Amino acid sequence: MPYITIPVRQKEYQISFDDILNGINESFFAMMMDDTCDTRTVYRDHTPPRLLEKINIGAMVGMLEKFNNRHREYFDVPKENLYETFYLMKKNKGFSVVVREIFKTHNANSGISYSGKDVYADVFAILKGLLTNHPCAEHNRIEQETLAKCVQYLTPLGFEVNEEKIKSFIKAGFRRIDAPRAEFKSVLTDLKITFENKLFGSYHTSAFAYVKGRSTIDALKRHQRNNSRWFLKLDFSNFFGSTTHEFVLRQLSSIFPYSEIVKSERGREALSKALSLCFLNGVLPQGTPFSPTITNIMMIPIDHAIAKMCREHSPHLCYTRYADDILISSDLSFTWEVDKEGSVQNEILDILRRFNVPFSLNTEKTRYGSSAGRNWNLGLMLNKDNEITIGHEKRKAFKAAVYSFLNDYTHHRVWDVEEVQVLGGQIAYYRNVEKENIDAIILAYNQRFGVDMMQIIKDIISNR
Repeated sequence: MPYITIPVRQKEYQISFDDILNGINESFFAMMMDDTCDTRTVYRDHTPPRLLEKINIGAMVGMLEKFNNRHREYFDVPKENLYETFYLMKKNKGFSVVVREIFKTHNANSGISYSGKDVYADVFAILKGLLTNHPCAEHNRIEQETLAKCVQYLTPLGFEVNEEKIKSFIKAGFRRIDAPRAEFKSVLTDLKITFENKLFGSYHTSAFAYVKGRSTIDALKRHQRNNSRWFLKLDFSNFFGSTTHEFVLRQLSSIFPYSEIVKSERGREALSKALSLCFLNGVLPQGTPFSPTITNIMMIPIDHAIAKMCREHSPHLCYTRYADDILISSDLSFTWEVDKEGSVQNEILDILRRFNVPFSLNTEKTRYGSSAGRNWNLGLMLNKDNEITIGHEKRKAFKAAVYSFLNDYTHHRVWDVEEVQVLGGQIAYYRNVEKENIDAIILAYNQRFGVDMMQIIKDIISNR
């Protein structure tokens, strides 16, 4: 009983009477002529014979066996020896969150005063070795020693902390990344290519993360086209870190063509062995080229079930998923609370139980509200006028960055290439969101400083 996902393109669009009433304009034709590749997922009791005739399952099994043989030396190597570990700052968080949480634990009755500036600097110096790049095989030892040093330093200053508290503070501000070393990264890239190009690894049409030609903007545009005004934001807790080899293999067993591959003992063994390379300490690590690919594939049945539930619950509901971020919206207010029968959130919890998923919803991050407020989704604002923007604060910060860059450049203080690349990437992303505003800002500063900013950026990057 497989889920079958196929690529589809919108070949034609029949104009309805409602379309005529709403007005036929340039934006309508842009939507009508959109040729971006989508997918359609169907659930069948059996794989259609015509589909099996076109697919050589034996050749697919052979590809997996060749992959396993090509990289056989990695199967017996402890996976920790193939990774480097570091921490990335979570959006708008980072080390300041860690210190802020530490400061909250200070016992005001201890009679001990402290310098906040000194504590900030000293704690950063202690944690630096843990937060920055280090061998994954040494992580547990480094973490244990670092947390112990932190507690030893803070306790005499009147802070009521222990190692678990410090660890939770770090988790609140940072995301752990386990990145494969160069030689092993090429192996996982080979596996990614095998799945995507040879085994037809795909994604549900509601999935937007890690999909070529898709971004957070594209996800939000789907809700914009729905004229959504009410938004339910849900988040999977420890999405990658809870996903096991057993769960992935079980999911693939119901997704075509993997459902056919596992029907033979030879195929199941080859698939299971290939997959075993992409797990670290029993779960999917964040930071590999293959982890995103396999999560999109394994989520096809769940995405299909949630999208189907939304359609059946109300024709007004719109569903998208960006990695572990779920967004469900409607042009009308809808029932979402867990304590209410038949609510959207309860329906999703039922779906997760049905598939026996190893992860759960992070209820602390559940949000529901309307576009009349500060409606931030995936780092972007969908405002009351149904416009997608970067928001006032980000636009203000962007102006400051452009001014700083050009002011430094015209005073012969050239930024590092890495900094220029970050600014260039920000410009490209922001222009995709609100092109006219960003172009106007750049033009204004070009005229102010008498330069061509985009040409300067190109020259700095090309001459690195």
